[in-house]
Amino acid sequence: MLRCHRSTTMLLLIMAACAPQETGLSDADRARITDEITARVHGWLDAAAAGNEEATFGYYSSTSMDVRMPSEGQLYTPEEFRPIWQRAMSNYSAQVFDGREIVVHVLSTDIAVSTTGVASYSVVSNAGIASATVPYAQTVVWVRENDQWKAVTTHQSVRGGWPQPQ
Repeated sequence: MLRCHRSTTMLLLIMAACAPQETGLSDADRARITDEITARVHGWLDAAAAGNEEATFGYYSSTSMDVRMPSEGQLYTPEEFRPIWQRAMSNYSAQVFDGREIVVHVLSTDIAVSTTGVASYSVVSNAGIASATVPYAQTVVWVRENDQWKAVTTHQSVRGGWPQPQ
């Protein structure tokens, strides 16, 4: 089932990327949507950094298909990923996302894609010990759901694997 969703998502993204650029969106609409998505990305990363589970998972759409962790070769639904996140966060007092660079591609009034590069990602153990820092990247497909932008699929990766406190 997930392979079907993954293939469908990729097909939709390719179709959107290859479609004529006339979307009927004004420059002001694009700017407004870009600002909304940028705020959502910052909010999501801030919630994750603080270990706020409900806020973090609240960014997913009710129809979210997957959370991709290619550095681990895994593909999860948000609910499958939640206990993994809980286990990891039980060992951390914080996650640190420094040097965020966010690019937003507005595809329509209801669909956008964000790519986020974080120059420095690390975790801090419950004992206050910080891990080494690694680059982090995230791509999110956003849909407007009940007047709020929600993540329908995500891709997250870090160079060299997820950091562990020393």
